Amino acid sequence: MKKTAIALAILGTIGAAQAQTSVSMYGIVDVSMRHETDAQAGRARTAEVSGMMNTSRWGFRGSEDLGGDLKAHFQLEGGFNPDTGAQSEGLSLFDRRAIVGLSGKWGRIDIGRTPTFGWDYTPVYDPLGGALATPTPTSRASGRASLLVNGFMFVTNNPYNSSKLRDNSIKYVYTASNGLLGAVAYNVGEVAGDSSKRSGRQAAIGYMKGDINAIAAYDLLHDANNLEQKVVTVGGNYRFARAWKATLGYAALTADAGFAPSSTVVTGAIANYTSTFGVAAGGEIKVATGAAGLEYALTPALSLTGALYRTRVTGTGIPDNDYDTYALFARYAFSKRTSLYGALDHERTSGNGSTATVSGKRANSALTMGIQTRF
Repeated sequence: MKKTAIALAILGTIGAAQAQTSVSMYGIVDVSMRHETDAQAGRARTAEVSGMMNTSRWGFRGSEDLGGDLKAHFQLEGGFNPDTGAQSEGLSLFDRRAIVGLSGKWGRIDIGRTPTFGWDYTPVYDPLGGALATPTPTSRASGRASLLVNGFMFVTNNPYNSSKLRDNSIKYVYTASNGLLGAVAYNVGEVAGDSSKRSGRQAAIGYMKGDINAIAAYDLLHDANNLEQKVVTVGGNYRFARAWKATLGYAALTADAGFAPSSTVVTGAIANYTSTFGVAAGGEIKVATGAAGLEYALTPALSLTGALYRTRVTGTGIPDNDYDTYALFARYAFSKRTSLYGALDHERTSGNGSTATVSGKRANSALTMGIQTRF
């Protein structure tokens, strides 16, 4: 009898411990068909494309209640392309994030490979929330990198994605019950003898509650030669009259000519900004994007979003390069997990001839139809 009681007590203790710990696998599979009028050399192309609404991904996350309102958590997340089955980035298995940390009423700390605040809060100030961002005009550019379809600098396959993810990062976020948000982050450069090289600092403030969301963030990153890249993002969205949401956003990246982040710090970094746009040595390059959009929920399942993006590239020794993108995006949710979506987008370039496509054309239109499911 005594042994039975002890056994039951042990089982009860194990059950309680398991109840305080949660681990789950999750992911997104997003694939579409996309037809472009000028994919390359003035020729149309139809392709199967991954991640047109959200990047396809898989991951694990979990938490453990440590008592006294203290929790430990972790998250491991990697991107993949369902059209080929390959990793979306070839540098690491968990290319999107790999973190461990603690959280409580005082806030949340993440340590490891973390997204920047600019990328974290893209849905706040980007009317399309990062949709239509995977196929960049770089594949059509005449020897110089163009910008992604929607102009912002926080998505895969974008030459400016040193703004997207950071290795060796320590990140703190606090969100108050009244909606106010404050956050800071630092990534360790790990260069012997000079702690500033390859290091970075970030800060963000915002308000996230109910129908109003707003964010402003600042990001400073050094490369191995102590050249700098700065990114400022600001914007927000407002829901009104039940079915409508208006979004405004602005992002500006400024970098020293020759800035070249290490691939161990960011994902898929280009060689440097000097070789990409031909910016004169000792100068700088600036990429600024403004965006406006309006979303309308026709039914609880069907929404329609119109968006406009205006991007300008300027730099020492180069003419101005302008990019305008117009997009119409529709989504139908079969359930909380599965959606169909479609989009029409048109990109137009102006300014210096280097912004034109390989064929010399300055415009590209595309039709996209896709499906996404979450697990």
